[in-house]
Amino acid sequence: MGGNHSTFAIKGTNEDTNVNIKDTNANIKDTNANIKGTNASVKGTNASTDRKQNMANNAETILTPEGRDKYLEELHYLETEKREEVGERIRIAREFGDISENSEFDDAKNEQGMVEARIAEINHILSVATIVSTPKRSSKVNIGSVVTVDMDGKERVFNIVGAAEANSKEGKISNESPVGAALLGHKKDDVVEVVGPTGRKTTVTILKIGK
Repeated sequence: MGGNHSTFAIKGTNEDTNVNIKDTNANIKDTNANIKGTNASVKGTNASTDRKQNMANNAETILTPEGRDKYLEELHYLETEKREEVGERIRIAREFGDISENSEFDDAKNEQGMVEARIAEINHILSVATIVSTPKRSSKVNIGSVVTVDMDGKERVFNIVGAAEANSKEGKISNESPVGAALLGHKKDDVVEVVGPTGRKTTVTILKIGK
């Protein structure tokens, strides 16, 4: 009788073990399903990011002749004076001995990296840019135009340029910006509605168009 009880106990244990194994397998399947779902989500995110990056890469780079000249001037400075200055800093820092604990050497190398990155950036911009000159005889707002407007009762002056040349401190706004895009193609005395990124609408009156 004692032997039979042992047999029943073993069978019961085996059945419990099999149930646990089935439950474990089910959990593994659920986990695998979740992993597949996560991977699909990641692939979708990557695809979306790739599409946005491709759109950004395909965007046309526009420069005015003045903007091109400014980039060429900066490039010349970086490739001559700045490169020489940073190279001298690195040479002097090496003379202090062990460069592994030399903060001056690290700073100089970091600056060198930034200089070279900027040189590469400018070279790329110049290689792909379309140079757009303001038409000599045009009564409309074009890229390169200097536009005086009345915006909410205040007189403002904007120089419409490409995105690579935009500088708000200098009054240069991109042709892709809400104001720049709205003004393009319009004439003096035109009343233009500008819709900002938040959806806010502003009425702008063109007072003067220059170059």
